[in-house]
Amino acid sequence: MFEGLAFLQESLTGRANGSSKDEFKAVKDSLIASLFELSKAANEASKAAVDFFNVVDAKPQYSAPPVFDPSLLAPQPQQQMTQQMQQQMQQLQQQMQQRQQDALVGSAGAAGAEPQQKKKKKRDPNAPKKPLTSFFLYSNFMRDVIIKERMENGDESLSQPQIAQETSKRWKALSAEEKLGWKELYEDQKKRYEAEMKKYNLAKATGQPYTAPKRKNVILAPNSISKKRSGEPEGGKKHKKKRHE
Repeated sequence: MFEGLAFLQESLTGRANGSSKDEFKAVKDSLIASLFELSKAANEASKAAVDFFNVVDAKPQYSAPPVFDPSLLAPQPQQQMTQQMQQQMQQLQQQMQQRQQDALVGSAGAAGAEPQQKKKKKRDPNAPKKPLTSFFLYSNFMRDVIIKERMENGDESLSQPQIAQETSKRWKALSAEEKLGWKELYEDQKKRYEAEMKKYNLAKATGQPYTAPKRKNVILAPNSISKKRSGEPEGGKKHKKKRHE
């Protein structure tokens, strides 16, 4: 019986973390109630036995000798077992409460701890700026084109998000050949950037001062578009249009 109780204790302890507090309390209360019923039945059986043997001793016509054992008045093994089970249940309850408190403390500490934020590398303002991608070069150029087109056609002006949507739509509609000019323009700007980065890293390594070339407030466009707009001969310079403030 005690081996079964030990197994019960191990089972309850093993499942403690996976069961909710309410579920554990309900099962525990049910078990304790059953044990109390068992203890009550044992007491009633003990009392009935005492009454029986008292009657036997009081009536001499019964030939059977008195066989009443005074030890029946002592605590019965069932009562001792019940008390031990109750003690073990109390220990289990205390262990469960302690584990729940530890879990609450751990979760509260984890929630209160500030997540380690990755330190953002501070950028040197004097370092060369990366070139715009081919799409953003196209977007910068088309912004003024779209605004001018709508003004000439008498259309309602667009908001910045609407202009961005229209630009994206037109970019997707471009052919591979039309996009090639913008990609070549990006590659040209990328080479300039990489050349400046070499100068910057060399100056940084030797402790020499470095000043990045200032970006001109112009909008770049491929040669193909420049020739269409200005009529320049083949090999002409890239079209540069001043940006509207």
